Amino acid sequence: MKRKLLWFIILFFFLFCVLLTGIMWFFKDEIYYFLISRLIVSDTLEKCDCVVALGGEKIRKNEAVRLFREGYGKKIIFTGFEVTKDDYERYGLNKSEYIYPVKNAFNTYEEAMVVKEVAKKYNFQSVMIVTSFYHSRRASETFKNILGKENIRVIIHPVFWKNFDIKDWTKNSYLRKAVIIEWLGIYYYRFEYF
Repeated sequence: MKRKLLWFIILFFFLFCVLLTGIMWFFKDEIYYFLISRLIVSDTLEKCDCVVALGGEKIRKNEAVRLFREGYGKKIIFTGFEVTKDDYERYGLNKSEYIYPVKNAFNTYEEAMVVKEVAKKYNFQSVMIVTSFYHSRRASETFKNILGKENIRVIIHPVFWKNFDIKDWTKNSYLRKAVIIEWLGIYYYRFEYF
């Protein structure tokens, strides 16, 4: 009797997995769209004390510099690993416009801690975080959690790739991997840091 029940449970579980896989395959575009669209967080652009480009893709720095030059921030910071003065000088920024040096940061949590330290030191009341669109939810949760405790307002500004269409994102293998990593990262951060 127990053996039959065990086989029934195994068969049921197998059929359930096959059915679930089939449904996911059939609705994969809708599922992918749902997954990526929930990663994108964007706040209304407004002036702040400092524009921060998170480490990673160069488009983050490009957009942060553009926003800084348009007057959205009084200062600009590049975070990440091994930021040098050359990074700022390539954009034609002078010493009075950027804050250097800042500590190296190897992940989003460490970047938030660096920005918190700088914001407290310079008495910033608001910061704009510029990051890639697929990274904006994790950045938002991390920075708003950490800086919010210090009463520092956080504005999230996602940067999109040129000619990017959210409905075609599954054609890009880098982005498919990034979406999976971001969702895993979000839940890891919620468990580990908050």
